[in-house]
Amino acid sequence: MKHEFRNFHIWRGLLLFVGLCLSLFFSFCNTQETIVSSDKDSLYFWNLHDTVDYVGMQECQTCHYEIHQTFVHTGMGQSFDRASPEKSKGKFPIMHLPWKERRGTPIYDPKTGFHYQAFWRNDSLFIRQYESDAQQRNLVTFMREEYIPYIIGSGQHTNSHFWTDGSYVYQAPLTFYTQKGIWDLPPGYEEQNIGFNRKIDMECMSCHNAMPKVAKSAKNFFEKVPLGIDCERCHGPGELHVNLKKQGILVDTSKYADRSIVNPKRLPYRLQVDICQRCHLQGNNVLKEGKHFDDFRPGMALKDVFEIYMPKYENEDYFVMAGHADRFQKSACFIGSNKGDAEAYNPNLNFTCINCHNPHVSVKATNNERFNNTCMGCHQAESKRSALHDCKLPKAKRIHKAGCVGCHMPGSSAEDIPHVMVHDHKIQRPKATGDIESHKGKLLGLYAVNNPAPDAKDEIRAYLSYFEKFDPNPLYLQKAGTLLHKHPDAYTVAHSRGLFKGQF
Repeated sequence: MKHEFRNFHIWRGLLLFVGLCLSLFFSFCNTQETIVSSDKDSLYFWNLHDTVDYVGMQECQTCHYEIHQTFVHTGMGQSFDRASPEKSKGKFPIMHLPWKERRGTPIYDPKTGFHYQAFWRNDSLFIRQYESDAQQRNLVTFMREEYIPYIIGSGQHTNSHFWTDGSYVYQAPLTFYTQKGIWDLPPGYEEQNIGFNRKIDMECMSCHNAMPKVAKSAKNFFEKVPLGIDCERCHGPGELHVNLKKQGILVDTSKYADRSIVNPKRLPYRLQVDICQRCHLQGNNVLKEGKHFDDFRPGMALKDVFEIYMPKYENEDYFVMAGHADRFQKSACFIGSNKGDAEAYNPNLNFTCINCHNPHVSVKATNNERFNNTCMGCHQAESKRSALHDCKLPKAKRIHKAGCVGCHMPGSSAEDIPHVMVHDHKIQRPKATGDIESHKGKLLGLYAVNNPAPDAKDEIRAYLSYFEKFDPNPLYLQKAGTLLHKHPDAYTVAHSRGLFKGQF
């Protein structure tokens, strides 16, 4: 009986393999491009299937060497790595000779009374937490040191630091802010400093890194920690693609789509943006029931896996550090260019992130003309649709980095992260003062950035989790209660949180 069962699975596997080969053959012979289907049983790009595995960037560079060589210098390529003097952007001006330690400037947290200092002992990075006597500043009364194996952040804005307890990953309470060149507490620690106890979970790690493997039973227990965002975060798992190429099955991509791997530029504009806003959109991420953060693959609709909720204020010019995708989609340029079927691929119409950003090339290495030429491609004096009006810059200066971007996407301090300046990605006419207003105005509630019509149960979960995790503002409970009255079938969601205390 066991042998018959085993033989059944062998024949079943062979039939599935033959079926896949026939499917590949007929698909490659088909000369008609088709619309990307949202039907999960009819995947346009085959590597969206959950049986296809990740292979790592080293496999990709075998064929795409030149792209790999530029990508590793991008912010994504340098997003996460082992702590080393080469990776670190921190300043260590203090030399302590007895221990031969190079130390950063210590910072003090008045709320806890602790000092924090990063230092190198040979080529190993440590962060020290200590308390000094009030009268004798050199007398240390408490000290804790943790070895730092990982640095998170490319260094364009910050370097933060992770420490590990076996396979458990935590954040250390010290960040280097590169734009100002200073050490300070990590974002959020100014409100609640939990020291070395901030757990790093899949939600955090999967945005700042290649796809990790985490034990489902433990929030911050990682079975695999990759080193930096890689090709597969935008192109999807590469196992099928690599295997086909090794078998000599090639596709003339000047004529046809290679359906074994996602090419973002061949996606409808909504699915293109979903790839970017999977990470370039900070907010309250609410998973769909039964879903995990590693379920999303490029080419899928992000709202099928989780929704991203942001606070809505009276002042629509308020924005956060990682709000690029949300702000960009509020631009008249985006709205006016991406009309029609959001599920249809239209290379001659869509205006998305990759019109300005080449993900394979660092922003620092990108020729500044690229950004301005994207604008000038539509906004010309001769254009009837998007004529160039009243530009005060001389033509010779419009190609400068402060040209279109400097006026229409001005830089501002992020509201949620200290010591960081970012460009507002909502393209708009310059303000009279030339500055973005930083005040929030009245809080109106939450909205789902990636789903204009969220389910009431998900909205209630969003309000309750935002109240729990980010801001204990009573308005969030009031909004959840209002939704609950309209949708009493969602009571179990609210009741399980125990937050309403019998009010509803």
